[in-house]
Amino acid sequence: MGEAAGLKGSEGAILSNMSKANFALFCVALVPVGLWAQERNGGKLQDLTLVKPYAGSILLDGAEAGYVELEMMAPQAQKEPTVAKGKLAWRLYAAPEGKTAIEVYRNYEAALKKAGFQTLVQCIPSDCKLYRYQSVQHWAGLAAEAAPASQLIYTSNSKPGVKPTDLLASASAQTRAGLLASKKQGSATTWVYVAIGERVALGNVALRDMTKLADWGSRAYTFIEVVEEAAVETGKVEVFGAAEIQGALAQEGKKALYGIYFDTGKAEVKPESAAQLEQVAALLRQDPNLKLYVVGHTDSVGTLEANLDLSRRRAQAVVTALVGQYKVATTRLSAQGLASLAPVASNAEEAGRALNRRVELVQR
Repeated sequence: MGEAAGLKGSEGAILSNMSKANFALFCVALVPVGLWAQERNGGKLQDLTLVKPYAGSILLDGAEAGYVELEMMAPQAQKEPTVAKGKLAWRLYAAPEGKTAIEVYRNYEAALKKAGFQTLVQCIPSDCKLYRYQSVQHWAGLAAEAAPASQLIYTSNSKPGVKPTDLLASASAQTRAGLLASKKQGSATTWVYVAIGERVALGNVALRDMTKLADWGSRAYTFIEVVEEAAVETGKVEVFGAAEIQGALAQEGKKALYGIYFDTGKAEVKPESAAQLEQVAALLRQDPNLKLYVVGHTDSVGTLEANLDLSRRRAQAVVTALVGQYKVATTRLSAQGLASLAPVASNAEEAGRALNRRVELVQR
């Protein structure tokens, strides 16, 4: 991206000028510690294009999701929270040593305002009245569920999946701050959410090289979330009929299904999966001798351990639905999970990851 004049707060949350086609926050070079953190994360995690961090911050974690429908921070007086629909990206940072949460917050507040964003709701220690009395980390947790984290670990058992809320939740109310801002570009809205909490990290939370965050002392941990409004693409999933599934099993011994739905990172079968489940049940009724492995598959986002667990739970959820709702005998179905170990496309792009996220029937 070519350079342009930027808008800057007193310490470093920097935003770019608006263009006619789009807008982006101007790229600012990180100090060496920030670059060092990115290299330790295998180069896979980069700063957001739209919102750059407070200067000198250390990039800890982050994730993206191609489409979400996500509740955003709302004031106490609002009857229902705003639901943002579109592409999600978030990052978690540790601010430089000695920088307070309110200092970091004021930089983001000023920079977003200069770039033409409207502050919809804010939470600072002297004024924080939020929907259902939630604190700022609540909405960070919702985003992390929609696009799970993968970089941080707990050293006590090397378990992945430290959530942003693990670093924000225990911060005292006197050090927590947050804001939700939006900008309309044409017919589309972009939301920026920032949540900050100042604290010493839990002693067993570490980077993957086993550096304990508690060794850094008290830091202002900053969660940045961007949702760029977009409509969900439809017409991408086909419900396969019993005859088509039977034909695939006869020829290849397996059939991938894309009409069984789950929320990101979860294993509860969604109601809109009913049409495809009915066709599987119909096949099993037609052929009383047929036995199947129900195999869950994920993309490669996240750790293998977490995805193995998720894929197994999803497969078991499908088995449970077929047994409970469609009266299929449990002896005819066996739930298995392979995570990302048997991809049908590259995980480098979202189109390939979408194909890899599937439930597959394999003839026993």
